[in-house]
Amino acid sequence: MVYDTVLCAHADDSVIAPLAIHSIDHFLQSRKIFLITKSDVFKAIRKRTHSKINLHFLDEDELVEGLSLNRIEAILNDRMEGNVKGNWYYQQFLKMAVSQLPGIADHYLIWDSDTILMRPITFFDEDKHIFFNPKTEHHQPYFQFLQDLFGLEKQVNHSFIDQHLMIKKEYMQELIQKIREITPGKNPWYWMILQSIADENLRNHGFSEFETYGNFVVNQHPGVYKPRVIKTGRGGTSTFGLHPSRFDFFRLIKIGFTAVTFECRQERSAIRILLQKLKSQIFYLRYLWRSNDSGIRQDAKKIVGG
Repeated sequence: MVYDTVLCAHADDSVIAPLAIHSIDHFLQSRKIFLITKSDVFKAIRKRTHSKINLHFLDEDELVEGLSLNRIEAILNDRMEGNVKGNWYYQQFLKMAVSQLPGIADHYLIWDSDTILMRPITFFDEDKHIFFNPKTEHHQPYFQFLQDLFGLEKQVNHSFIDQHLMIKKEYMQELIQKIREITPGKNPWYWMILQSIADENLRNHGFSEFETYGNFVVNQHPGVYKPRVIKTGRGGTSTFGLHPSRFDFFRLIKIGFTAVTFECRQERSAIRILLQKLKSQIFYLRYLWRSNDSGIRQDAKKIVGG
């Protein structure tokens, strides 16, 4: 099945995002990799990314006419007193809006730019079901939004929120069109989303594109998505810092991780990171002469751009 991969990035991602892109290019069969960001951030990430990678820049301020961070924050501040930051919502709207990009594949993989893939994974079975990684998270404002906007209850007993999700373009377009149909006047669909979030939830992450899309699709197109559990982690930065090495990745692959997230704002201790990196090097040396691990060593090297 042909698909593209889409990442959103900001300036803080310029160190980790290149590793994420290397891992996607190495382990996945993505036709194209799209990076939605600002031009200066793209240049910084492109400089750190292998030149042979098929990476395409999408200017976040030009993806959809009228959609910008300033516009989102203006809508938010019309409703709330004080300075409300809009980047949380803005990036989600960009990942939805890319479904309307001419030439985007019929399926596109949304991948967090701070998440590193460790091994090959597939997203479709032989019957064309789409795999996703079910989680246990439950944030009630997401489902209050679904009820308020669509009158839709939570459809499943798991969460669609993960560091990635394969999107069927047709269904995302259908979701956006459904929102447009209930949007008054000439207001854009993202305005309607923001207006449908309860006041008490607006500052507290009142909307999730993954939960909204996932539950909408289960309701409208049951049986399309199929759970497939993989081992992921979110403590990459607190363990290895923002400059993980091939030794760190070798260790993570050997102990069974499929993907690990390196959040730039995660708390970290320099001493703990130093000790963990030393542990990774010792771990690597223990397996150095095992010929059946040569593929893993090569995978770890590819992630860091080797």
